[in-house]
Amino acid sequence: MIRRIELDGEMDALFQCWNASAHFDRLPLEVFQEKLEDDGYRDGFGWVEEEEGAVCGFVVGVVRTVDRISVGYVKLLAVHPERRRQGSGSALLVKLLDAFAVEGVNRIRIAESAPNYLTPGLDVRYTPALHLFEKHGFKTIGEAYNMEASLPGEGYPTDQILGLTIRRAQEADGPEVEQFVAIEWKAWVPEVHCSLGRDPVAVHLALNGEEIVAFSAYEGNNASLGTFGPMGTAPEYRGRGIGENLLKWCLTDLVHLGYERVTIPWVAPIGFYTKTVHATISRVFTRMEKQS
Repeated sequence: MIRRIELDGEMDALFQCWNASAHFDRLPLEVFQEKLEDDGYRDGFGWVEEEEGAVCGFVVGVVRTVDRISVGYVKLLAVHPERRRQGSGSALLVKLLDAFAVEGVNRIRIAESAPNYLTPGLDVRYTPALHLFEKHGFKTIGEAYNMEASLPGEGYPTDQILGLTIRRAQEADGPEVEQFVAIEWKAWVPEVHCSLGRDPVAVHLALNGEEIVAFSAYEGNNASLGTFGPMGTAPEYRGRGIGENLLKWCLTDLVHLGYERVTIPWVAPIGFYTKTVHATISRVFTRMEKQS
């Protein structure tokens, strides 16, 4: 039987199903809850299949506005290993696709539901899932990468830069930081907002006098998994080593929080992270889309 998800009272069953099925994305409970409770099921795009009271699989989606277009995202899809090859994945996916169609959503993507996303696409090692999405009309539109780096036990040297002040953001900086981020990276504002709410504040700033010229953040999404990002520097200040400096301030924080490795998700400047902290590509994701 497939029915709407009711989070009250069944979170643990959904969590157990997820970790049994998502071999490369097993999560602590607090991160799984973040994916569902923050916005994953807020709009009601969630169904669960159960048999004799046991969860066999579930799907959760979300709709976001991107460049004034409504885009649907298959945020989480899980089928218990014992229930595979019995049509459960297709049945759950069709429920979600039909609901998107009713809402007038005709562009749908897999994962990558920024700002609250788990992965930037479908891990290429989930071969049956890749086949499932292809069967339902999804096509590959590109690739995305996660990188990882080992963290030195003592952290990194964190220096000042001539003419600038490097410091941790404070609570009072929040509105100004978010305003700065919104100028060039509007999509990152929600993640930075979360980082600003951490204790200690998980954002570092570079300032020219009182003017913010660069920022770096960590643990804005998937908190407790040891993730870095986002970060950005105003165009006129690039090429001065500010990003590398701010990166190392954040990674030193992660060392102090007890992490031995950092994940840098959805990376574009692969060479930058390879050069600065010897990061390597750890995961490859297929980005998929369906249009109707």
